[in-house]
Amino acid sequence: MSASEYDNKLRFAAGKGKINLVINLLEQQKVNINSKDADGRNALHEAAQNGKLDVVKYLVEAKADMNLEDGKGRKAIHLAALSGHDDIIEYLIGKGEKVDEPTSDKSTPLHYAASGGQLRTVEWLLGKGANLNALNLEGRKAIHLAATEAKNDVITYLLEKGAKINEADSKYGSAPLHYAAYNNHLETVEFLIEKGADIGALDIGGRSVIQVAAKGGYNEVIQYLLDQKVDINQPSIKLKWTPLHSATWENKLETVKFLVEHGANMYAADVDTEKPIHLAALMGHTGICEYFLSKGVNIDENSERFEMAPLHYASKGCIDTVKFLVSKANGGHLDTVKYLVGKGADVGISDADGSKPLHLAASRGKLNSLEILLDKGANINALDMNNASALHLALINHHSKVAAKLIEKGAIVDIVDLPIVKSMGLSAHKEKPKVEARVNNRSIDKNLLKLELFNAIKLHDLNRVKRCVDENVEVNVRNKEDWTPLHEAAANGCLDIVEYLVGKRAQVDSMDKSHNWTPLHMAARSGHLPIVELLQKQHAKLNAAARNGAKPIHVAAEAGHKKVVEFLLDKGVDVNDMDNDGWTPLLYAIDGGNLPMVKFLVESHDADFRIQSKSGQTSLHIAALNGRSNIAAYLMSQEIHIGSRDKDGWMALHYAISGGNMDVLKLLTSGAYKDCIADKTEDGKNGLHIAAQQGKNDVIEFLLQGGLKVNDQDKRGWTPLFEAAKGGHLDALRLLLDNDASTEIENAEGERVLHIAAKYGRVKILDYLFDLAPGDEGTDMLQRAAGSRKWTPLHYAARYNQLEMAKYLVSKSVKTNPLDSEAKLPRDLTTNEDMTKLFAHQHEPPAQLVSEQTTSKPIQSKPHRVHRRQAEQPERSFEFTRNHAPTIEAQTKFGEIPNETSETKPTISVVSARPDLEGGLLLATMLFAKRNGTQIYNPSEGSTATNNRASEIDARACALSIMDQVEKLPKWKSGLNHDPISFTTKITRMLQSGSHQDIVDLLSNSMINSHWHLTKNSQDENIRDNMTNLVQSTITVKCSSHQSPFVAMLSPKSIQDNLPNIAASSSTLQGVGDKF
Repeated sequence: MSASEYDNKLRFAAGKGKINLVINLLEQQKVNINSKDADGRNALHEAAQNGKLDVVKYLVEAKADMNLEDGKGRKAIHLAALSGHDDIIEYLIGKGEKVDEPTSDKSTPLHYAASGGQLRTVEWLLGKGANLNALNLEGRKAIHLAATEAKNDVITYLLEKGAKINEADSKYGSAPLHYAAYNNHLETVEFLIEKGADIGALDIGGRSVIQVAAKGGYNEVIQYLLDQKVDINQPSIKLKWTPLHSATWENKLETVKFLVEHGANMYAADVDTEKPIHLAALMGHTGICEYFLSKGVNIDENSERFEMAPLHYASKGCIDTVKFLVSKANGGHLDTVKYLVGKGADVGISDADGSKPLHLAASRGKLNSLEILLDKGANINALDMNNASALHLALINHHSKVAAKLIEKGAIVDIVDLPIVKSMGLSAHKEKPKVEARVNNRSIDKNLLKLELFNAIKLHDLNRVKRCVDENVEVNVRNKEDWTPLHEAAANGCLDIVEYLVGKRAQVDSMDKSHNWTPLHMAARSGHLPIVELLQKQHAKLNAAARNGAKPIHVAAEAGHKKVVEFLLDKGVDVNDMDNDGWTPLLYAIDGGNLPMVKFLVESHDADFRIQSKSGQTSLHIAALNGRSNIAAYLMSQEIHIGSRDKDGWMALHYAISGGNMDVLKLLTSGAYKDCIADKTEDGKNGLHIAAQQGKNDVIEFLLQGGLKVNDQDKRGWTPLFEAAKGGHLDALRLLLDNDASTEIENAEGERVLHIAAKYGRVKILDYLFDLAPGDEGTDMLQRAAGSRKWTPLHYAARYNQLEMAKYLVSKSVKTNPLDSEAKLPRDLTTNEDMTKLFAHQHEPPAQLVSEQTTSKPIQSKPHRVHRRQAEQPERSFEFTRNHAPTIEAQTKFGEIPNETSETKPTISVVSARPDLEGGLLLATMLFAKRNGTQIYNPSEGSTATNNRASEIDARACALSIMDQVEKLPKWKSGLNHDPISFTTKITRMLQSGSHQDIVDLLSNSMINSHWHLTKNSQDENIRDNMTNLVQSTITVKCSSHQSPFVAMLSPKSIQDNLPNIAASSSTLQGVGDKF
C-alpha cells in the first residue's frame, strides 16, 4: 500500500471515529498526520466535522496542526461549528483556538453555526462571548447567513440577542430579506416580514427585494411580495432596472411572462433608456424576444438615448457602458439575429451615431451575424455619421476574417485603408478589391483618426499617436467627454505622450466642460508626479480652479498623493487654499480618509484644522460625517474644539449620529466630553431626534444609555418619536416606545405621532400604533383631530395624497366625513383621482327612500292646496331633493338619529307623496320617516343630544329650502357655473353654526364673481340686499318654530297644518326673486 493510500485510510478512519485504527496507523509511522485530500481536508477536519471527539483529542495530542485550512479556508473548529459539535469546539478553544477564530475569508464559528442551522451551537458560542456582529469579507453577519440558508429558528434567536432584522451587509447593502428572496426561501421571506423586516429595503445598488427575486426567477416569492402591495415596476436607484429588466437579463422566461401578466411595464426604460427587449437582444435571449414581440412590442423599438433597435443589440453583442458589463456579453447572438431578421426587423436602421447593425457586427468581429445581415440586403458600403464603412471598422479593429468576407462580397476599399488591407494579405484574393479615393468627400480621416488617437493614448502607444497627428488630427481635438489628448495622456500617466503633445503645442491649461479640469488636475488626481512637474515647467497654472473651485492640490490631497501635494506646496501653493465651498486641502484629505496626508498637512505644513468651510464645517465635522474615527481621534489629540457648530447649528456629534458612525460618536462622548452627548442643534433637536430620523437603532440605544430624554421636544414640539414616524423607521419607533416614548405628546401644530405617520404615508407605523391601542380604542385614535385645523389622520392622508394610507384608514372603519375647522371634509382636500373614487365609494345612496311597516300598506299623502305658481312647477323642489338628498346627508352627518319605535307604525311613502311639497320639509319628513316610522321626536321630551340631532336634520332641510329659492333666480341659473350639492352642504354647516350672514356672503359673492364681470358698485349692493331678504325670508318662513327650527312641523299632522303657511309665503319669495 502506498503512502497516499495510508493517508486516505487515516482520514477515513478519523471521520468514522475508528480510534484504534487511527492509533495503529500513526504508531506504525506510515502516514502523514496532516496530509490532505483533493479538497484540502485532513484527518482532524474529518473527525471534527463528524463529531468524533476522542479522535480529535488523540490527533491534537499527536501534534496535528489545528491551524490548517481545508480547500474552503475552514479550520477544524469551523467544521465542528457547521455540524453543531459543541464539545469539540469547547475542546479546541481549550487548546488555544479563539471563540471568534476567523477563516481566510474572516468567517467565524458563529457564521458557520448559523449557516448550518445549529441553534444549540449558536446559543453556546454566544454564551461564550462570540461576536454577534462579526463580519466576514463579504460584509455579512451571522443573521445574513441564517437567512441565506432559511434557518428561521436561528434568526429568531439572533434577533432576541440583538441582531437587527434590517441589518444591511457592509459590502452589498443587502438585508437578510434580500438573501432569503434571492435564495428562493419563501417561508423565510414571510417569516422575516412578519417579524418586521422592511419590505421596501434597498441594497447598495438601490435594488429592491422583488428585484432580486425576479433576478433568481422565483415566481412564488414575487407573488407573495405583490400580495403585500409591492410595486411591480419599482426601478433600482442606480441602473433604473425594474424587476422585468432583471428577469430578462438573467433569461428567466417564465418569470418574464409572470411579471408581464401581473402588470409589469414592458416599455420601462432604464438609466440608458434601454427597455427589457433590448437586454434580451443584447444577451441573445431569443425566447424572451419572441415573447415580447408576441405581446405587441415593436420589432424596431428604439432606446431613446442610443436610438438602437433590438437588432442593433443582437448584432453588437455588447454595449460600451458600465451598466452592461462588457465581460458578461459573449457577443453576436446568431439565433437572436436570425429570429429578429426573420420577423421583419429593419436591417438598415441606424442608431444615434448613424451606425447600422452591419457596422456593429463588423466592428466587433461577428462574422455569422454579418453574413445574415448581408443575405437580408444590408447595404455593404453604408456609412455611419463618422463616414466609416463596415469594412473600415473591421480593418481598424483587426477583424481580418470579417474584412475578407466584406471584400469578397464587394465592399469598396478606401484608399486610406489600402495599407491595412495589404498588411493583412487580403489583396492576394482572386478578385482584386475595389479601391476608391473617397477622402475628399468625407471626413473619415478626422473623425475616425480622432477616435484612434484617444485609443492609442489609452494603450500608451506613442507611435500610433504620432501617426494620427501626422495625418493632420488636431492636437487639441476633443472627445465626447470634452477631453483633449493632453487630458487623456495626463490622466493615464503617459509621460512620453505628454512630452510629445506639449511639443506639438497642446494647450496645457485647456479645461473640459463638465468640471473645468485642466490636464494638471488629471495628473494630480492620478498621482503622476513627473507629469505634474513637466506641466509646471510648461507654465501650467498651479492654481487653476475647477468649476467647484477645486485646484490641483485639493484633488491630490483627497487621493492621498503626498509627493504631488508636497511639490505643489514647494512651488508656492497655499496649504489653506479654499474651493468655492470653503474646503481646504485638509478637508479634502479627511474626506478621502487619508490619515497620513492629514498628519503631513498639519504637522509639516501647519494646515489650519480649525478653519470652517462656508457652511461652517470644521475638519472634525467632515471626519464625523464620513466615519473617519482614526482621523477624528487625531484631531482631538490636537485639541480641536469639538463644540464648533456649522451654520445649521450642528456639531460634529450630530454629524456622527446622522451617519450612524458609532466609533466616532463614542470618541466624541467619552471621558471629558461625556456631557456633550446632550448637546442640541440650534433648532432644538437632541441626538435622539437625529438618530430616529435616520433609523439608527444602535445609536438610539447608545444615546438612551447616555441619559438622553426620550420625550424631549425640539422647537417645533417634535419628539424623537415624530422623527421615526416621519421616516417610516418601524424598528426605531418600537425601540423608542419600549423606552417609554409617549404617543400623546402634541407638537406646536397640535399634531401627534399618528398624524405625522398619516401625513407621510407610513402605513406600517400607524398600524403598529393601532395595534397598541387597548380594546376598541384603536379606531377612536385613528379619528383624533389635530390642532387648530382639526385635521384627522384621514384629512392628512387626503391633503398629501397618501392613497395607501387612506385605504388603510377606511379599512379600519374610520368616519370618512369629519369636518375640519373650515368645514372641509377629507375628500375636499385631495387632488388624487383614485382617492376621490375611494371616498365616493364610501357614500353609496340608499337603494330606496321608502320606510314601511310590515303589517300595513303605505298611507298615501293627500293633496293639499298650494300657491298656483308653485303648483304649475311641482317638480322643482322634489327633483332637487330626490337627486341630492343622500349626498347632502352624508356630507353633513354628525350622528345617527335614535330609532324610537312603537307597537304600531303607520308609514309615509315618499315615492307616492305629492311632489308639490316644499323640498326642505320633504327631506326632513323623509329622513325621520325612514328611521323612525312616524314616531317623530318631540324636543320637550328628549335630551339635549337628541335635540342636536334633530336640529341637524332641520339645518339640512332649511338649506334645501334656501337653495330651492335661489335656483329659481334667472341670473343664477344662467350666469353661474355652480355645484348645488357643494353650496347646500356649506349652507347646512353655516346654519348649524348660526352664521346666517355667511350664507348671504357665500351666495352674493358667487353671483357677483360670476362671468358677468360686475364691478363693486350699486348693482353689487342691490344683489347683496336682495339676497339678504331672500335668505332671511326663507329662514323665517320655512325654518322657524317656537322650540327649534322645523321640529314642530315633522309629524304628519304638523305637516298638514303648516302647508298653508308655506303656500302663503310663495308669492313673497317669488317677489324677492323677481327683484333680480
